[in-house]
Amino acid sequence: MNLNQQFLLRVAAVVVALWGGLSLIALKLGGDQVEQAMLDRLAREVAVAVSMVEAPSTGGIPRRIARVLSENLKVRATLISQDGMLLADSSLSESRWQGVGFHGDRPEIQQAFRSGEGRARRRSASNGVEYHYVARKVSTPGAIAYVRLALPESEVRDA
Repeated sequence: MNLNQQFLLRVAAVVVALWGGLSLIALKLGGDQVEQAMLDRLAREVAVAVSMVEAPSTGGIPRRIARVLSENLKVRATLISQDGMLLADSSLSESRWQGVGFHGDRPEIQQAFRSGEGRARRRSASNGVEYHYVARKVSTPGAIAYVRLALPESEVRDA
């Protein structure tokens, strides 16, 4: 098993543990508390995602990273360049996201630019679904400047 696979296996184990714990908490909390718990989950997961992107062993292939994050964390994963251009989006086919382009004006990316992390609840301009977004600025130089994870509003509401 190579370093990438070992790292992804560890990420998956952490995510499963976090998800299980949050599911139990969500059963005891109501409305706004559940939403906050889900946003806190996304914030922790985006930190894991940034660690993955920053790790030298990942190879930095944006489409692959977005797909692996999405599959392991069960979220929409988006990778954005320093100039705000979309590099990869797990919810869109490659031909579709290449036409989407600029994401630097999204509220969560603007917040992450200013403070390191940003959050927003809004309808996606790319696919029309309402999401809860958490974005984080990547601290190491490279093609990927921002990692953004999202959960559909319906999933947060139904939790």
